[in-house]
Amino acid sequence: VAAVPLPDTEKLSPRQFNILRELLDTTSDEGHSLRHLAQACELPLRTLSSRCKNTTGMTLRQYAAQHRLRKAMALLADTRSLIKQVAYQAGFNNAAAFSAAFRKELGVTPEEFRHQRRR
Repeated sequence: VAAVPLPDTEKLSPRQFNILRELLDTTSDEGHSLRHLAQACELPLRTLSSRCKNTTGMTLRQYAAQHRLRKAMALLADTRSLIKQVAYQAGFNNAAAFSAAFRKELGVTPEEFRHQRRR
């Protein structure tokens, strides 16, 4: 049975998706909570989350986490930054939460990742 395409009203509009990405790119604290993201996109949180899932295949929380980890991987390239600084710049509340999320997703610690990249 072929999957039925979702109507566009079930997905984020290009404008909403750009707002979401821009906020995740430019904010360095989780103070831009999911609730704040929903307000910026002018949607209730549950609606934003379901439309995010329909647009990206990930829940809003998963998408935001993946976005922060990608940002962190790019920031780790600058070896002058401490891991703790990278954690905060990428939007994590503390270095321990960052290291745990990073290791869970990538199978290595941020320090090991940085070391592998240097080789």
